[in-house]
Amino acid sequence: ADGSRGGLPRPSLPEPGVAADLSTEISYVAQHERLAAVLLDAVAARLGRRPQADLVYCSRSGPPQARWLEPDVNDHLEALATGRLTDGRAVAVPAGVVVAPIGFVADHMEVVFDLDTEARDTAAHLGLPYVRAATAGTHPEFVASLADVLAERAAVARGEDVRPESTTGTGPFHTVCPPTCCRPAARPAGHPSGEHPQTTTHQ
Repeated sequence: ADGSRGGLPRPSLPEPGVAADLSTEISYVAQHERLAAVLLDAVAARLGRRPQADLVYCSRSGPPQARWLEPDVNDHLEALATGRLTDGRAVAVPAGVVVAPIGFVADHMEVVFDLDTEARDTAAHLGLPYVRAATAGTHPEFVASLADVLAERAAVARGEDVRPESTTGTGPFHTVCPPTCCRPAARPAGHPSGEHPQTTTHQ
């Protein structure tokens, strides 16, 4: 029955690619905060101690008039070298930093320039030893996870009851792109988008 006529609405099949249970949707920033927490747990288990870490950003996303997410990785490195965070809180000056580009799955120009060139130069100028962690790239486990996602989406398209699996215990930023997600308004030339988070670990 239609909900407007009283009674319960009849369940309908979701659009292909849309999970039946959308309660796991999570915001862009919160998604990366959760992933950083999972990664830090894994690092702590391997090292036997939990490193100090902060979620920072490079480049940008969204329309040109939108504020960039902060703190910027270079500003953060400069703040760390003075014994504080970008919000002013005091911290010990680290002996070095490891930057993990958790917002990227492969080494493309934002990684190569923003992190391997610009942030590395900032750290060198500050005298901070700097290491950039690898991206997933073509690692077999990452490729297998992509196949799992395709199988999951196919099951949804067949009308099966599917609850998306997630390393963080939450769902993706989008289970499926919203209608306007991939069709942004025209931008003037010279205004690229693509801000991504990095986790900076310092010891």
